[in-house]
Amino acid sequence: MAHALHAVGARASKRFVLVSCAAYGEDELVRRLFGPAQDDGPLPAIEEARGGTLVLEDIESLPETLQARLLQVLNEQGTPAETRIVAICNLQEQGRTCEDVLRSDLFYRLAALRMTVPPLRQRGEDILTLFTRLSEQFSDEYGCDAPKVSAQEAAQLLQA
Repeated sequence: MAHALHAVGARASKRFVLVSCAAYGEDELVRRLFGPAQDDGPLPAIEEARGGTLVLEDIESLPETLQARLLQVLNEQGTPAETRIVAICNLQEQGRTCEDVLRSDLFYRLAALRMTVPPLRQRGEDILTLFTRLSEQFSDEYGCDAPKVSAQEAAQLLQA
């Protein structure tokens, strides 16, 4: 039996646009976020996500000039109440935070709700849940039985 995530809520049928800020050079990122739209390409992400959710992954990689432009767009057009912006910071440098690398005014606009997710190694039960879920998906995809995990094997997974 295949498992799928089912979105619920007012945005369930709306656009969900993911942009990895680290995956593009600055010029490409300008086009992807703000346009202009290419003839055969997608709309700029800000327009594409209107009414839905725009996820900016690796926001710490957004160059300062684009931080200013994003803030300008948010201030000029306002973020429509029906559009959600989620900024994900994957900053791994010791002693630095996303607040340190983003413009303070942009950080303030984006940090209305902050969540810190501990590393998977600190969330033991999640490791087993993920293993079970991925095993079930694999078994469905390849038409085989999902492996059964003994108590000893589960303990080994948690130690890794």
